[in-house]
Amino acid sequence: MSRIYIHVGAGKTGTSTLQSFFRLNEKLLKSAGFVLPTAGRVSLNNGIQHHKLANHGPYKCSAALEMWKDVRVQDKYDMIVSSEDFHNRISQSDGPAFFTAVRDALSNYDIRIVFYVRRQSEWLRSAYGQFMRGPSETRTFAEFCATYQRNLPGQILQFAEVFGDEALAVRPYGARLVGGDVCRDFLHVLGLGEGSGFDMPLRDMNVSLSPDAVEFKRRVNQLRVSEVEQQKILKCLVQYSISRLGLEFKRETWGGMLLDIELALEIEEFNKKAYSEIARRFRPDLGSDLFGDQLETRLLEKSASITKASTWFGTEAVERFILETGDSGIQEVVNRAFSSALN
Repeated sequence: MSRIYIHVGAGKTGTSTLQSFFRLNEKLLKSAGFVLPTAGRVSLNNGIQHHKLANHGPYKCSAALEMWKDVRVQDKYDMIVSSEDFHNRISQSDGPAFFTAVRDALSNYDIRIVFYVRRQSEWLRSAYGQFMRGPSETRTFAEFCATYQRNLPGQILQFAEVFGDEALAVRPYGARLVGGDVCRDFLHVLGLGEGSGFDMPLRDMNVSLSPDAVEFKRRVNQLRVSEVEQQKILKCLVQYSISRLGLEFKRETWGGMLLDIELALEIEEFNKKAYSEIARRFRPDLGSDLFGDQLETRLLEKSASITKASTWFGTEAVERFILETGDSGIQEVVNRAFSSALN
């Protein structure tokens, strides 16, 4: 029986980099016995994604289940499909029913659900930054967490209910990645070692904004800014985030975790039982420690020795960077955004 690997994300776990890897190595993967089907495929950011198969989001497609039937006819190879929309789809009210129909359509395949999972507090911080790239997000991080309902541990358990525990390949994102890299880790899941002979993407394909850049963008979003100005400012913020200043701020605040230590600890405490259950059911090789990073202990130690970090100092550096490197036409918007941060 052929096997199908359904990479469901989650988003913000190196998904864009992995999908770029699929594009770079499509022929090599086929020669190794793995095919990325054309059914439901789109091509974004030099990658291969199967967003249409999720029937969700911008690529919502009512013919998704028929496309899954097109996938199953290629029995000669093991198959790989990839979309971060899959993990979002399972959270919809009809998500379990949808994936039950997918499971039934793939009855001639041995199904593997590959789920890369981050700590919920880290993932929410990263998801928040992704939302802030758009023009309409203005909530603080705490406000975002209070209303954003998606929960990665819960989604893993939902997939298990549909496909069974034995179908899930749960991959903790971070220190436990094989080879320290999501592409090498995925090759390990496929049984292909850690990447010898494969081309690796040269850089992160979806740069995360540094926490201070996220806060600055939130201030911009509160203003009436044209689409052109939004794009120019976002481009500058991405450049800042990979500059020495942005990387330093990200490192010193642990990717923003130290800006809201109490909230991070609250989120982690809420998910602790689910982490333990996931480790026991899907990764018994890891013992009871799913992530292996002792985050809660480190946060508690840090909270006793620092005052709550001020995002204001970061936004000052962002303003200076944009004014020195950006288009002079956005100076007035930048000054207004920074002024709002002082109030």
